[in-house]
Amino acid sequence: MTSVNIQLHPEEEVVVYGVPYLHQLKTILSNYSASTLQNYLVWRLAIDRVSSLSRRYKDARANYRKALYGTTLEEARWRECVSYVNSNMENAVGAMYVKETFAGESKRMISDLINKVREVFIETLDELQWMDETSKEKAREKALSIKEQIGYPDYILEDQNDKLDQESFALNFSEEKYFENILEILKATAQKSLKKLREPVDPDAWIIGAAVADAFYSPNRNQIVFPAGILQPPFFSKQQPQALNFGGIGMVIGHEITHGFDDNGRNFDKDGNMFDWWSNFSAMHFKDQSRCMVYQYGNYTWELAGNQNVSGIITLGENIADNGGVRQAYKAYLKWVERHGKEPKLPGLDLTHKQLFFLNFAQVWCGSYRPEYARHSIKTDVHSPFKYRVMGSLQNFEAFSEEFNCKKGTTMHPVERCRVW
Repeated sequence: MTSVNIQLHPEEEVVVYGVPYLHQLKTILSNYSASTLQNYLVWRLAIDRVSSLSRRYKDARANYRKALYGTTLEEARWRECVSYVNSNMENAVGAMYVKETFAGESKRMISDLINKVREVFIETLDELQWMDETSKEKAREKALSIKEQIGYPDYILEDQNDKLDQESFALNFSEEKYFENILEILKATAQKSLKKLREPVDPDAWIIGAAVADAFYSPNRNQIVFPAGILQPPFFSKQQPQALNFGGIGMVIGHEITHGFDDNGRNFDKDGNMFDWWSNFSAMHFKDQSRCMVYQYGNYTWELAGNQNVSGIITLGENIADNGGVRQAYKAYLKWVERHGKEPKLPGLDLTHKQLFFLNFAQVWCGSYRPEYARHSIKTDVHSPFKYRVMGSLQNFEAFSEEFNCKKGTTMHPVERCRVW
């Protein structure tokens, strides 16, 4: 704290998350000497920054990654540099990205989609027999209170941009000292974080840069974030049919909204405070409904990962969000069709627009894994493998089996289905 001239006083209260974790960490640390712990911290810094060192270190890292993930080639240098700059100077890169690629009208369209999907989430609460009215009303209040950030923070596009310039003002780079430049950024990032302790909280601050192809839910803020980077095909386009937009970014919107009510998000209230707003009845039945998904996904065997089973427990939050997201987005699309009429069929495709919705939902999760990475990720990733993100959600959704005429008792129309939201 001395680097930012901030003092902590003994009488100050400190909010601590994960108290059991800290108790267990204390037990572990007590088993090692100060020199061992110091060596470990140096090692953690070294392994985190080894890609920035000389060739012999990079070669050692390449061998390690080959064993762990199956990667045999290093990322192209230009990609590595772009990724690093985007991660550490995200608003400067975000400004360049938005000016080059982002259509201004997209913000309004995504805001409209959010309202449509949120409306469906609130309406479907009435379908839930496992939740009592008191908890449903609290859930409605929380859903209506969800804030959103779309595209990018407005200030990054200002012509006279003192705020953006200030973010990089303290950085002193040298063209001849690449590794030292990285240490400079690490130091500046740490100081920026420490300074926040005595500054008023900025509720409008962005948690991620604009040039990121992902979306986020923050339980502490009760906020969903959709950077400009994800507002592109196949997730979203002004030119593509609405069936594809609802099946793509619409599902992602529903996914992020549902995170506010998954096994973690449900522990926070409408203002982002950790607070138990559930009745005992609803909390007990939430766990019962969740247990069904734990069992369902835990029975998926992934051949690529050496026939290991997916962890239904580790992936529960994401599975709840996937299932809720596709259900809400589909119903929101049906309501859109009621208002605007059916879309014309796409030439050359003998598919209804309901089927196109499901097709694009599956398309956005289309990808491949190396076997080594599969064996690693199945133990650590909070998301189910792409294949089971799609199959698991659609097996539980009666609209899919109806639209594709899946017979009851087949893989995609199981006798028993799971549903939380």
